[in-house]
Amino acid sequence: MARVTFGTVAGEDTIDGIAKVLSDYSRINGIRKPEVITSSTYNLTNYKEANIIRTRAITLENEARKYFELIPEDYKDTYYQLVFYPAVASANIIKMQINAGFNQFYYKLGSVLANQFGKLVEEAIIIDEQLQCYYNDTMSSGKWQGIMSSPHIGYTNWDSKGWQYPQINFVVPRSDSFMIVNMEGLEVGYTSGTAILPPFTSLGRDSCSVTISNGGCIGFDFKTVANSDWIKIDTDHGTIGDDLTILISIDWNYVTAKSGGIITITGNGQKVDISLTAEAVDISNLSEMCFVAVDNIISIEAEHTFNQVGKSGVEWKVIVNYGRTLSSIKMFPTTISFEQIEDAQYLEYSIYLENAGEYIVTVLSAPTNNLLFNSRLKYGISFDGVNPVIADSLQPGYVAGNYNNKFWKEGVLDNIHIMTTAHKLEKGAHILRFYGLDAGLVLQKLVISKGTPPASYLAPPESYYKIRNTSYNNY
Repeated sequence: MARVTFGTVAGEDTIDGIAKVLSDYSRINGIRKPEVITSSTYNLTNYKEANIIRTRAITLENEARKYFELIPEDYKDTYYQLVFYPAVASANIIKMQINAGFNQFYYKLGSVLANQFGKLVEEAIIIDEQLQCYYNDTMSSGKWQGIMSSPHIGYTNWDSKGWQYPQINFVVPRSDSFMIVNMEGLEVGYTSGTAILPPFTSLGRDSCSVTISNGGCIGFDFKTVANSDWIKIDTDHGTIGDDLTILISIDWNYVTAKSGGIITITGNGQKVDISLTAEAVDISNLSEMCFVAVDNIISIEAEHTFNQVGKSGVEWKVIVNYGRTLSSIKMFPTTISFEQIEDAQYLEYSIYLENAGEYIVTVLSAPTNNLLFNSRLKYGISFDGVNPVIADSLQPGYVAGNYNNKFWKEGVLDNIHIMTTAHKLEKGAHILRFYGLDAGLVLQKLVISKGTPPASYLAPPESYYKIRNTSYNNY
C-alpha cells in the first residue's frame, strides 16, 4: 500500500519507513485491539511487559510523525487518513492505558511518582481529542466531519456502552520525606524489611530495575551497598527528589554456581534489603534447539521446532509476523483433519528440565473459529512419544459468532485461544510432540511450567535455546 499510494511522491527510504509503520501498527493492534485495552492489560512488573509495549507504541508514534513531515503537502491528508491517524491514535491509547496502570500502581504505594504518570495520562487524553478534531474538522477541509467521533477507548462491554477514559489518581505528598522502593518482578513496594527478587540466571534474567521514589515533598539522600562482588549496581548514591531508577546486574565472571547476596538501600533513616540469587547454568552439553527451564518455566515460540513431521501430504508452514510475539505455524492444506492421533503430523520441541514433577503445558493458538458447525480445533501433546493427551483449543460450550457466548467473546477480545494439559515429567531431557488434529488450528506459543508462571498478558518471553541455522517453509 505504501508504494502504490506514495511511490511517485516519496523516496525509497520514506516508502520503506511508511510500510514499516503500517506493519508495526497492525502487529501491535493484533495483540489486543486498542478500544479494549485497559490499565491492567499489560503486566507492570513481570518480564518488563508494560514497558516493552509502551516503548513499541512510542517508537511507532515517533516514526509515523517523522514520515508525516517528509510527505509533500498535497499528500499529507492522504497520509494522515491512511497511515498517521490509525498508527498514532492507536499508539496514544496504548501509552495512555499503560501510564494509567503505573499511575494506579504508584498511587497505591503513596509515591509522588503517581503524579508524573497521571500527567502523562492527561496529556494522552488531550492528544486523543486533538487527533479526532483534526480528522473530523480540518483534514480535507472537513470532508470527513464526524467520522472519527465514535467511542474508541475504554470499552467495558462488548459494545461502547459505558466507555470511559482511564481513571487518574493524584497523591498529596507528605510534608516530610518518605522512601519507597519497588522493583521489577514484585507487585509491592517496600519502606523497610527485605524484598526477595526472582532468581537471576546466565540463561536469561541477568538484570533488574529498582525504583526509589518519594512519598513526601522534601528530597533525601540514599546509598546502595552490595555484600558480594558479583552484584553490580549502576548507582551507589544520590539524591531523590521524586524518583530515581537504578539497575542491578550480575558479573558472571564471579558466579560459578548458585550464589546468594544482599543489596542494602538506605535513605531518610529507612533501610530496605534486597535478597537475590544468581545461578550460572552449564550448557556445555546442550543439544541444538534444546530449551532449558529457568525457575521451572520453559517458553517456546512455535516456529522454533526441533523437528517437523508431515503425513498424508500435510506439511507445516510458518506464518511470518502473525501472532502476539513472533509468528505462528499452521498445517496445510487447510482442509485436512485427523480422527486418530497416530495418523496426524506433528511438531517436536526439545526441552531440558532441572526438576521432576507435574508440569502444565499451555498452548496459545490463534483465535480461529471451528471451520464446521460440528468440528472443533483439537490437538495432541505427548512427551517422548508416549501417552499422548488430546485437548481442544476451544472451550466446552464455545459458539462462534455469538456475542453472548463468553468463550467466543474472550477469544475475540484477547486475540488468542489458551488451553492447558497436565503431565508428570522426570528431570532431564524430553521431546515434546505437538500433534495437529483439526484444520484451522494455528499454533503461536507453548509454555511448560511447574505451577503457574508469573502473571502476564503475552505469556513468559521465550526461554534460552542453542540456535541452529534452519530454513523454515514460510507462508
